[in-house]
Amino acid sequence: DDQIYPIPTGAKTLTIRAQGAGGGGGSGRRSAAGSTAAGGAGGGSGGYSEVEVNVADLGVTQLYVTVRAGGAGGAGVTADDASGNAGSNGGSSFVALAASGANRVATAAGGFGGGGGGTATGTGGSGGLGRFTGQTGANSSGTTGVVPSVNTNSVPGAGGSGGGLTAADAPSAGGNGYPAVLWSPSGATGGATGAAGAAGSNPPGSSVGQGGGGAGGGSSATAAAGAGGAGGYGAGAGGGGASRNGFASGKGGDGGQGFVTITARF
Repeated sequence: DDQIYPIPTGAKTLTIRAQGAGGGGGSGRRSAAGSTAAGGAGGGSGGYSEVEVNVADLGVTQLYVTVRAGGAGGAGVTADDASGNAGSNGGSSFVALAASGANRVATAAGGFGGGGGGTATGTGGSGGLGRFTGQTGANSSGTTGVVPSVNTNSVPGAGGSGGGLTAADAPSAGGNGYPAVLWSPSGATGGATGAAGAAGSNPPGSSVGQGGGGAGGGSSATAAAGAGGAGGYGAGAGGGGASRNGFASGKGGDGGQGFVTITARF
């Protein structure tokens, strides 16, 4: 989404907030009974940047704003004995002086997609770069759904992993998504056996703001596995659950869209 922001007449300063989009979750592995299969890994959240600029220093009357979509989740696996598909990377958000995107005033990169589930693990997507780096998505395992590590930056939450299947054919729930630390104390809940993970939430009463990570889908040894939940604004998505041959693995959730806000002060 590309837009033009006309700088209001008389404005002295502009506060620009740029949030990169979240990465998509990976899908789970599909494999034979008696083997370990990992769920898809969680997508990373986008980076975040905030700057205040003097209008007089810009030398322009308008700014060019670009906001990209979140990364698509990896497709569920429909072939036997195959590892999951990785999620796509989220897009960048930025504000530039030129229509070409050159001379950027603020920029924030999107989070990386989570890896597909393998025979034992899947690698969580890294957080996008910005003034604050996004949170890394949860790695996945063949035993249980995994929650992302603690988020120490003021960024959206990353996605939880999909549930895995043990060699004893024991399924597991997906891992919870990580909350947006600025406003939410709890993350989206991972899906139970064969159920989809919950989507990450957005700030209440607000049209835009940092969101929570999507939760992982539950694995299943006797039916199709659950899909990963979508991420909130700028947040990573959950990974899909693992499945046995003959049943589709869970697809990864889609990463949350980025955003840009500009506040003029007179």
